[in-house]
Amino acid sequence: DTQPALQGHSSAVSVDSPPSQDPMMLSDIAAHLDTDSPPDSLPGGLAAEVKGLSDVLKVTGDADDRIAFLYSYRGLSRAIPELGQEADDQTKSELTATALKVLQPVIDELQELHNFSRRAVSVLCAKVADMLVRKGKGESWGDECLWRVARLMDKLLIVNGLMAANSGINNDFSRYKRFQQLASRSQ
Repeated sequence: DTQPALQGHSSAVSVDSPPSQDPMMLSDIAAHLDTDSPPDSLPGGLAAEVKGLSDVLKVTGDADDRIAFLYSYRGLSRAIPELGQEADDQTKSELTATALKVLQPVIDELQELHNFSRRAVSVLCAKVADMLVRKGKGESWGDECLWRVARLMDKLLIVNGLMAANSGINNDFSRYKRFQQLASRSQ
């Protein structure tokens, strides 16, 4: 056995990496890091670096799901009929209840999209703050980390553009709020 025995700090990295389609071999990696070490130590710094990169990779993957949702999203509020003043109260309440049932899953998905956007911006801000701290210390990020952050920024730009271009999102939110107000008045 020509391998020297490892000694020293009790922190360890354990990686189980199955073959992957990712050319960087970073997807589907399960890692355990000792995060009890102080961030200034090598194990603590490694744990923080891997956690940060893992967050970026997760948000980037979630962004792909959100982009697919936004590309296929068509507003539902235009399909819900409008009732004039001549409609009786029972018809209005039935339409309101049905519209709320139809719009609720869509609104839940749109709220999750909003939560995703906030989470993604938070992760991006944390990575940029880390970059500025490292620059102040004279350190820099590796090419892989820079590439992943640039890719995340690209995905967020696409999500933002799709949200801005799809008027059905705002229409559905507005219509849902109106139906909620009508439902609360009738009770």
